[in-house]
Amino acid sequence: MKPVACLLLVVLIAGCIGQIDDNQLTGYRMTYAGQTLTFRANLQEASAVSINDPNAARQMLFDLNVKKIYIAYLPSDKSFVSVTGNATYNGLYRVVGMELAGKLGAIWGANFHEYVPVEAVALNSTAEAASLATPETPVILVEAGASVTEVEVGDNMIAVRGANLDEVGRDYTDLDLAADKLLLVMMGRG
Repeated sequence: MKPVACLLLVVLIAGCIGQIDDNQLTGYRMTYAGQTLTFRANLQEASAVSINDPNAARQMLFDLNVKKIYIAYLPSDKSFVSVTGNATYNGLYRVVGMELAGKLGAIWGANFHEYVPVEAVALNSTAEAASLATPETPVILVEAGASVTEVEVGDNMIAVRGANLDEVGRDYTDLDLAADKLLLVMMGRG
């Protein structure tokens, strides 16, 4: 009887050691609907980013009447120092836009078994973003170098803002944190 109990205990311990909770907000990975997603920023830090109305964000982007989601930005010739050298705001907007588009597509697909088109658009002004934003075409406006890092939900528009673009001691910016916060909210984790 004793050898059977020892074997059972060894099997139980081995099973527990192999368990990894992919839903813990640590590091840069999380499993959602059976897909392992890798993020640009630390998820614990991203979860701390402020969002004024997470339920409204989910309702806006998960509305079945949505035909297209715009990811909009104001082109800029500003630059900042990244871990790989000088980088431009426009380059950061492209990277963050691709992250949002790819993961929003995966999240939409997991929830509705279909995909909604996500399109990047360069704007001349934030007023132009408001004119694009409708219930059928919500706009995610990304802004680097903002005064605060946050996600702000408004009328058919979500502003994703990052203040600090310094990558010293980390390999991501505050804009990455804010974008990942929005994605966490869409996955019901924010």
